Amino acid sequence: MLIALAASMNACIMANYRLAARESNERRDNLALHYDGPVYFVIPRYYIFHHCGRWGQTPCRDSTGDRLYTGVAEVLLQSGMHAQFTEHILSKGLVCVVSVEQVSPENYYVHLLSLATATVLPAYTTRQYVLSFAVLLDFKEIKVYQYDITEKALSGLFMWLLAPMVPFLNDAGIGWWNPGPLSPVIREATKTFWQEAHRDGIL
Repeated sequence: MLIALAASMNACIMANYRLAARESNERRDNLALHYDGPVYFVIPRYYIFHHCGRWGQTPCRDSTGDRLYTGVAEVLLQSGMHAQFTEHILSKGLVCVVSVEQVSPENYYVHLLSLATATVLPAYTTRQYVLSFAVLLDFKEIKVYQYDITEKALSGLFMWLLAPMVPFLNDAGIGWWNPGPLSPVIREATKTFWQEAHRDGIL
């Protein structure tokens, strides 16, 4: 059992994603803001640390928060926008809070056979997430943009062998096995949010 658990910690995940924007119930005729300052992005999970490594003595950043940061930061870097990351929601200025929530129950039974073979046999799972971009001005919520993410994934010890296939697959990514969507779909959702927020006159 210890061998299986150790192997699972080093397993990889290859995931294919479907992204869909959620319809907002908000109906505001004019969302345009007269704001020309920087936009502050807050990713609460990015600042969460766990204890891992030998004897649990090494602080490790939350994997989901790290993926959120990577996906959002790539889009902001390409856009050239005057944006900054901050740990706390500021009382003044334009802030965007980025969060993700798994909305489908985790089915741990699908991993039992994989664990029994020390993850040599991969496990197939389907998960549902909701990714949210909540925009606040001076601590007051302006609008929340939400996106449904459907993840179909294979996780196992040898998933890294499929890495050469990723560039030929739409909305696919590969990474270390950890809960939470991988950075590629976060990046695509951030691009969609960026376009919609520009359309609404918020950014």
